[in-house]
Amino acid sequence: MVQVSVTLRMDSLVHGRLASGVMAYAAERPDWEVTLVHLDGEQPRPKWSGDGLINCYHSLRTRRPQVLVSPMQRCGGALPMVELDHGAAAEQAYAHLRGRGLTRFGVVGYPGMPWSSRRVEGFVACCEREGVAVSRLTLDRQAVQPDRVVGRIASWLGKDPAFDAVFAVHDQLASYVIRAAKRCGLAVPERLAVVGVDDLELICRSVKPALSSVVQPFERIGYRSAAVMDAMLGGGVCEGVSRIAPGGVHGRGSTERAASGDELVALAKTFMLKNLHRPLGVEQVAAGVGVTRTTLARRFHRAEGRSPLAVLAGFRLEHAKHLLRNRELDVGVVARRCGFGYATQFSRWFRQQSGQTPSAFRERDGGGLRH
Repeated sequence: MVQVSVTLRMDSLVHGRLASGVMAYAAERPDWEVTLVHLDGEQPRPKWSGDGLINCYHSLRTRRPQVLVSPMQRCGGALPMVELDHGAAAEQAYAHLRGRGLTRFGVVGYPGMPWSSRRVEGFVACCEREGVAVSRLTLDRQAVQPDRVVGRIASWLGKDPAFDAVFAVHDQLASYVIRAAKRCGLAVPERLAVVGVDDLELICRSVKPALSSVVQPFERIGYRSAAVMDAMLGGGVCEGVSRIAPGGVHGRGSTERAASGDELVALAKTFMLKNLHRPLGVEQVAAGVGVTRTTLARRFHRAEGRSPLAVLAGFRLEHAKHLLRNRELDVGVVARRCGFGYATQFSRWFRQQSGQTPSAFRERDGGGLRH
């Protein structure tokens, strides 16, 4: 019997999901037995036993195989590590905001933390590549009191009210941005769109409007760490970092807004985003903003260079891909949440838009624990 220990904080939302991924891998291996070892401040070097260690906190001195698996963890020496692809997370956040026509960005992060730096630098690189304005706020690592952090962000927002969107390196920080925006009188998302990283439901739903966030697939990261451990126990040499692709942006209220040089077009795009679950067509969009279909089409072509139907299809495709990344959702459920009455109708539309079937997208995108 192979015995693997997983060190984690039992009260951590993140660690619990990472451990769930490890357990999913162990469930496929009858010869594996997993022991969860709780970490707390009074016992920073816990006692553990077994053939290998999957560590969700910090590295421990041991000659036995060890894999680090934590989004906040520094990778020391040659220890293998499994983590989110932070640069890709930043790119997905940028694409999500740019897809809404937003062009003036702020980004908030921390100094001296590699995961934060990669997210910030990745977002800034996207902006610079397209010549988009971006301003950075680097917070003091010691500033942990929520009111102080909110105050610092509010001061930053107040100095440059030209922002129309902010990317924060994790959900808790993004929730502080929403609170700071309200303190400055900036309505979210009407005046300022906000997106974070991790997609921790409890945090994302704790603010109003609910926070949009890049999905960090914690279970997949945990699953992959177990696969790396399995290879090491089998005599394989595993070094360096394995980066797992993020699962797209889970759009919620904080980015339910679209911009355009034409106020009517911006209003129509926002109407689309708020009604993707309905069987929406151009006629319904035009009625929703109080103009004729002909007027709407003319204004879209002039402001966007595209038809209203093309813009709507882009929003709906992004929404569909996000839902498909959740393998617990049947394609029929995804179809209904995208405004389609039948799965076959949705599948045909999805293939026309993306060049692949929903099932093929799920396989190629790498969602789920089987990858």
